[in-house]
Amino acid sequence: MVTARLVAPVLAYNVAIGVGNLAMTLRIVELGGSVSDVGLAALLYNLFFALTSPIWPVLLAPRIGRRKTVSLGALLTSIAFTLSVPASQPLHIVLLNIVYGLGASMIPPALTVIFIEFIEKPRARVIGFLNQVSGVGWLIGLLIGSYPMIELKDLLFIASAIGLVAAIKSALLLPEPLGILETRKIAVLSLIPWISDRARQLPIILFQYPRLSRLVALLMDVYKSLKIRLSRTLPLLNLGTIVLFTSIGLFFTVIPVYLRSYMGLSDSSVFALNAIAALVSTVAFTYVSRVAEVNDKVWNMLLSAVALRTLLFTAPVTYMAITDMDVVVYASLSMLFALFGITWSMIALSLNTLVISLSEINKRDERLGQLNTMISTGIILGSMLAGLIGELGYTISFIVSGILAAIALTIYYKAKTTIIA
Repeated sequence: MVTARLVAPVLAYNVAIGVGNLAMTLRIVELGGSVSDVGLAALLYNLFFALTSPIWPVLLAPRIGRRKTVSLGALLTSIAFTLSVPASQPLHIVLLNIVYGLGASMIPPALTVIFIEFIEKPRARVIGFLNQVSGVGWLIGLLIGSYPMIELKDLLFIASAIGLVAAIKSALLLPEPLGILETRKIAVLSLIPWISDRARQLPIILFQYPRLSRLVALLMDVYKSLKIRLSRTLPLLNLGTIVLFTSIGLFFTVIPVYLRSYMGLSDSSVFALNAIAALVSTVAFTYVSRVAEVNDKVWNMLLSAVALRTLLFTAPVTYMAITDMDVVVYASLSMLFALFGITWSMIALSLNTLVISLSEINKRDERLGQLNTMISTGIILGSMLAGLIGELGYTISFIVSGILAAIALTIYYKAKTTIIA
């Protein structure tokens, strides 16, 4: 009974974003927007998601509860989809991604803690189950959106209606965790609160004598603090996550254009490849969650997935010499995206499980919010990097993606071997 109460809101919300997420992007193009407009929309979404994700667990959830936090997030998402329907300019939808990002950032930390507290199973299985339900909802949304007779305005209206249903179901059905939240001031990024404190000293240092010696002392203090921080597991895990998702952001910003413009695939073929990844990922969560029940296995899962991603990100380089698309090429592309799905299930499950296991009970949702911030920060950096090196060619972009994944792998390995959490 409790499981059904948990699943219904999650399923409804992910169906809504499965329909509305892509529909908002396509609506920008329909209104005459350019690739830059689409990129700006993604930047605003991820920026506001990153900035606010670690704040809601300590600013909002202690006051209104996690259940209402999830409901409010779904409501804001629904509003973003609703206002996209009458939009007459691409800029309108671009700016609505701010509302979308704010709403989306409220949901994952609170929802994860609710699932963990009320489903009496190992954490890895609970997180895998949550991701699986989310994936099923996302797939249903994609299937609704793929129906050719429905216009984008209608799709956004459907997404808005389902999002509203998700908000209502969240308020009525989700149980409220019994754990007491610690209300305290937090920084936006877990690695910079100590930097911000020292940054306040800069005006004093720069305008008092002797300036140079004090500035050197400040820089040495920052260096020592950074060294201490990066000798701990959780900060290293966060740093590795930023680097990994910079790699992911770079690769998945470039790959759709590569498939469509360079390899000549149709839009439907590109969507089909992404659907394969989503489907395989959803199925894989079931099996992966059974493996990740002890800490060492979770670490090994993360390291294996990132190592495989290092190879997968450079794999498209091998297609550069292909002139004719045939069944073998389509099959290899399908396999490539299936591996993306498998590795994504491993990465998503292991990161969430490790963050929870390394966090105090009353700080779990805060740490998960910070994890979302690391992910969004990496994606933002990856998208920006794609704009900077995209003109140098696809090969450079794919190679840099692979190098960044290899760096993330090194950082994660160091985090695993670090004793202090």
